[in-house]
Amino acid sequence: MYRRFAPLSSESNSDSDSDGDHDVCSGTLPARWGSTGSFPKLLDLELQLTPLSGRLPTSWAQNGSLPSLETLVLQETKLSGNLPAEWGSQTAFLRLALL
Repeated sequence: MYRRFAPLSSESNSDSDSDGDHDVCSGTLPARWGSTGSFPKLLDLELQLTPLSGRLPTSWAQNGSLPSLETLVLQETKLSGNLPAEWGSQTAFLRLALL
């Protein structure tokens, strides 16, 4: 299990670990999550089935921003656009599966 963080708002009544069954996130993905050291041990980020909108932040691909991220689940969101070119750089992600 991992701790689930809501981007801008959450209707969840608990700050405990969650499998996401009761979490509702809305808004855009915060660029600040890509700041170096923000989530150094985050392996999986599952944000599927949420009304998230906007584009994927280019800052998430900066060297050292999400160094351990392996799985990013964004299916059935309202995100738009293509993957940022920065996400394809050699220093962006060691291994990343977009589901």
